[in-house]
Amino acid sequence: MASAGRGNPYQLAGALGLPPWKVERAQRQGRGWTAHGLALAMQAAADANAQVKGGSDDRAYALERAVFAVARARSETNGGADR
Repeated sequence: MASAGRGNPYQLAGALGLPPWKVERAQRQGRGWTAHGLALAMQAAADANAQVKGGSDDRAYALERAVFAVARARSETNGGADR
């Protein structure tokens, strides 16, 4: 969805097979993220998912690391404005 950019949500909705409100919501949530920052956040979520489902002895710590990794990815995305 981030690659859809700022296009008309009604036109994008038809092309993506989604209702327009979901496209608008994804556009709002995607503002301020770069493709690289979003990829870092998604990787952190995937890693946490694997660790929580048995790849880690301390699931709470795995989740904590994921939260910090996503925050770091977001901060890197907007040039550190959240720091």
